[in-house]
Amino acid sequence: MTLIAKTTCPYCGVGCGIDVFRDVDGIRVAGDKSHPANRGQLCIKGTTLVETLDAPERLTSPRVDGQATTWPVATGAVAERIRQTIAQYGPESVAFYLSGQLLTEDYYVANKLIKGFIGSPHVDTNSRLCMASAVAAQKRAFGEDVVPGNYKDLELADVVVLVGSNAAWTHPVLFQRMLQAREQNLDKNPDKKIIVIDPRRTDTAEMADLFLQIRPGTDAYLYSALFRYLHERGAMSSLELLKPQFQETLDACPTATMAEVASYCGVSESVLRSFFLLFSRNERVVTFYSQGINQSRTGTDNANAIINCHVASGRFGRPGATAFSVTGQPNAMGGREVGGLATQLAAHMDFDDPADIDRVRRFWHAPNLVSRGGHRAIDMFKAIERGEIRFLWVMATNPLVSMPEASRWERALQRCDTVVVSDCVANTDTLRLADIQLPAAGWGEKDGTVTNSERMISRQRAFLPPLGEARPDWWIVTRVAHELGYGEMFDYGSPHDIFVEHAALSAFENNGARHFNLVGLKSLSQSEYETLAPVRWPVLDDRQGTERVDVAASVVPVQPTEEKSGKGYVLNTGRLRDQWHTMTRTAISRTLLQSSLEPCVEIHPDDALELSVADGALVELENDGASNLFRVRVSDAVATGSVFAPIHFSRTNARRSRVDDVVAARHDPVSGQPALKHARVRVRRCDVTHYHMGLTAGPVDMGGCHYWVQHRLANCYLSIGANVEPDAIRRELTHRHGAPVQIYSDPANGDERWSFAEDDRLAAVWFSSAMPLSESPWWLADQMGAVLSEADWQGVLFGRPPGIAKRGNMICSCFQVTDAEIRTAIAAGAESVAALGQTLKCGTNCGSCVPQISRLLADRSCLVS
Repeated sequence: MTLIAKTTCPYCGVGCGIDVFRDVDGIRVAGDKSHPANRGQLCIKGTTLVETLDAPERLTSPRVDGQATTWPVATGAVAERIRQTIAQYGPESVAFYLSGQLLTEDYYVANKLIKGFIGSPHVDTNSRLCMASAVAAQKRAFGEDVVPGNYKDLELADVVVLVGSNAAWTHPVLFQRMLQAREQNLDKNPDKKIIVIDPRRTDTAEMADLFLQIRPGTDAYLYSALFRYLHERGAMSSLELLKPQFQETLDACPTATMAEVASYCGVSESVLRSFFLLFSRNERVVTFYSQGINQSRTGTDNANAIINCHVASGRFGRPGATAFSVTGQPNAMGGREVGGLATQLAAHMDFDDPADIDRVRRFWHAPNLVSRGGHRAIDMFKAIERGEIRFLWVMATNPLVSMPEASRWERALQRCDTVVVSDCVANTDTLRLADIQLPAAGWGEKDGTVTNSERMISRQRAFLPPLGEARPDWWIVTRVAHELGYGEMFDYGSPHDIFVEHAALSAFENNGARHFNLVGLKSLSQSEYETLAPVRWPVLDDRQGTERVDVAASVVPVQPTEEKSGKGYVLNTGRLRDQWHTMTRTAISRTLLQSSLEPCVEIHPDDALELSVADGALVELENDGASNLFRVRVSDAVATGSVFAPIHFSRTNARRSRVDDVVAARHDPVSGQPALKHARVRVRRCDVTHYHMGLTAGPVDMGGCHYWVQHRLANCYLSIGANVEPDAIRRELTHRHGAPVQIYSDPANGDERWSFAEDDRLAAVWFSSAMPLSESPWWLADQMGAVLSEADWQGVLFGRPPGIAKRGNMICSCFQVTDAEIRTAIAAGAESVAALGQTLKCGTNCGSCVPQISRLLADRSCLVS
């Protein structure tokens, strides 16, 4: 194999390095052992990136008003509509909505164009949905949006507290580093602990030494109670006690007893006491927090309550001691560096400082530079709804799936005069409403930098030519700037030209006033940029980077308030282990799709009993006129009165399972971040007469289907549905392929099954039943379009070859190991995760499946006879 590129993963905020190889079979990827973030490890999503390169639904040519066209025509049309909009409604009628999927160079030119030259402050990013509260909290506590520590702190800490983070699924490589550090230090430090605080018993919680399953919305109260506890135990730093804001912060903390705090938070007093003792007795403590903290109406206060405990007690600014906010996207931090959020200017300079505005205006030579912040995400879409914003350019994101009250904004975009979407995918909920569609280069085709959660700037390098007419986002924005007459200020020939200008702006008149400083990189040559090694900012003249940032931290008074949002069930939304955002990339991978075919809602057994539903049943989630349909997964991982649903499904692949339709557009008043982790919904059972699953050569019109999921596989379409008459499906397939070649009917169970052939090849197979179907589609998918043996034809209507048992549910995606295979191995004598790893290899790559394997080991009732 030949190494052709060192690049970075396009998924989460860990920022894993990837080595890309080419051999006789094509492209291969492996973890980059030299990259500090992952040291050669990759999770299953990174491991399967090659499976996503041949995307069947790429956007490959520009389209204006539904017609394919050339780039000059398309960029000219964008520029002309911007001019027309400004002429009629003013510059603030133009808005950009960006993404943490963009590279820093893309982000920089987009921010510069709209704020500096178009003259509109209305540019925001999907980072508003994941990181805005963390940003606001860090600015209040540190004076700047800085993550002071780094990943090494997770290994050096004696206690790691994960709050609102299911890192085993969302940041698996980092979580494995935490677990490995705990195991490797058993002899030296047997008291090294991992604590998890979460309303849901996640796979991360399964691996913890202590788990606090708190009531939703009590995070700030919990940490404020810890603040008072630390003060009463004399665990505060003497220097912090002297600061004027300390007493105000202490006065805002609850004066409740340990029992009262435990009751309020919904945990036992003994568990709460253990947490407080572990925090107070150990000097090296890291609190690692993510979306469960941020995506709340009190997200900023939640984060500041955490930071307060670390700063005031001295568990901060030292190796193994910090409050660590982890990003969800690969370049969420890079976007914040350039000023992608509506409330930021550029390069960690702000609108509330006239000197910063003047500084950026002079550096950019931008007389039209805006002087105030713009609309944050929800407010931006409300302005579109009101008709104030008439032109919207969306880049590299899918807000009609990810925004709360998504259907509301869908209606708003339908009325917007001009919607431009730059994307690499031709079929998304948002792109379908675009007047102008611009094909963007995808991962492997674009070149630039990203910044991960520990301030590590890494190169993302191209190793494939752009598909069709696709172009990098920076190039697209630059061409529009030229069409608008700003060519002199956007005279970039490569990402290198943009990066060195970005670095120069960070250093411009800095003099140590801003921690974000890339002075050591502002004079990089093209060749130095090409070979740039990962480095943490600030990067000063020696180009060595900075391990930890020494910030002037202060405590911030927080008044804990409980989230109260009406009656019904508390809906918590989040990621699945093997999926990412809106599935436009991950659903292409069969490996990743196998564990997450359908949108399922987790419901506690007691609630399921009250609702009269069981596994596989269909329920409706309702809120303020919007509703979704989900299959039921009964689980005691959620508490009674709470449900959990995934964020990934869209109308592109699941007609009525876009969960953010039922999430109200409530947000944190400080940060503007939506409360995506805490919504209220009603749950009711749906009566189902027929469940369906089918594999067909082309898509099936399931317009009359009550519940519908459809995935495009490599060689066929997989459809899953409910409540459409079987005869309607049979008639459509008969019209396509002729009469069925096989028919199975079992009236007692309402079962009907048919297969269809063309030229002796399997063309379609369809199952319908009055009961939820448990057949796996994957063996059938392999047979589609093939000439089958007589034995294989016998298995078609059963979904597996004759004499072969059902494979079961996928547990280890890395090595394709199911729960049935693990149960068989346990019955044969495998008594540990390590033994199963030796036998089946499960759990030996990314480790994300280890909690599930451990549950199977603990549940001896799973043994097969």
